Amino acid sequence: RVGQPLPHQGACKHFMKSYRWLRFPCCGRAFPCDECHDAQSDHHYEWANRMLCGYCSFEQLAAKDKCGHCGRGVTRARTSFWEGGEGQHDE
Repeated sequence: RVGQPLPHQGACKHFMKSYRWLRFPCCGRAFPCDECHDAQSDHHYEWANRMLCGYCSFEQLAAKDKCGHCGRGVTRARTSFWEGGEGQHDE
């Protein structure tokens, strides 16, 4: 329902910092990610091009940054931990 957050603000065990669900055109159903889709469906996913914001449930074209309705970020912001920081694997 628009205006209400999704369960866990859209995050799942595969993508803990993704705050959106994706609407899959193969079945018209929404899931937090492609892995969740395949685990709960009897078919392989087709690439999703629509999403529901995890904070306000507004459905819109898929985006990587902000919800076009409430303006909140739908994916985790980049940090210096992995991008050249402490999380660097090749030191």
